[in-house]
Amino acid sequence: TLGTKLSAAVGLVGLSAVAGLLVTAMVTPVVALTGVTATSTLGVFANLPEYIKPDKLAEKTNIYAVDASGANVLLASVFEQDREEVPWEQISQFAKDAVISTEDPRFYVHGGVDLAATFRAALGNAASGGVESGASTISMQYVKNILVQRAEAITDPAERQLAYEQATETSIDRKLQEMKLAIGLEKQFTKSQILLGYLNIASFGGVTYGIQSASKYYFGVDAANLSLAQAASLIATVNEPNGLRIDDPDNVPANQ
Repeated sequence: TLGTKLSAAVGLVGLSAVAGLLVTAMVTPVVALTGVTATSTLGVFANLPEYIKPDKLAEKTNIYAVDASGANVLLASVFEQDREEVPWEQISQFAKDAVISTEDPRFYVHGGVDLAATFRAALGNAASGGVESGASTISMQYVKNILVQRAEAITDPAERQLAYEQATETSIDRKLQEMKLAIGLEKQFTKSQILLGYLNIASFGGVTYGIQSASKYYFGVDAANLSLAQAASLIATVNEPNGLRIDDPDNVPANQ
């Protein structure tokens, strides 16, 4: 109805305005404290697409030979990203619970953007004078990972680097982009689909991507068989997968 459409429009305008103020304080706390706000917030929201479609994930290619008994024997695996995508039922509940509890406790409550967490992050960053928290939900992190994957698939080195920087930079525009696309993502997919997509796309250090390959590489088990401690150790690295790699002895205290 017309009333519903008007309400939705007002809601988007309100969200974009509030988000702009919060993101300004969150990303540039010193500027926010001086009274400067994101005056172009509405324009940023209006110019963004409503929805981002997850791309097919890069996976490794296995090369087999047939032995004398007729059985397949793995000769080699070729990949730029060591990933083995798995369905929902082949991931340990410990891993699902760990990523929600550490990355986004209100995952099943919000609609892609947790404004309460964003507000807390804005206050904390303003108080510290630095950017210590980004308040990104799992849906927002999924969006970021999709954009990073697209950047890494670009063949031209200069274009690839530019796209990667745009997908990872600390800026108001990028955070607003993630917010709007996360809201659109939640309208298209269930929470389980988003969580599954995130666990399959996430980097776990080096060329190891996705919860299944990470489980095999670091612990020698399938994702379905991860223990509580193993799942917690893996999920602890997702925000800084190379800096917190659990196969680096120097990182053990940081991951505990």
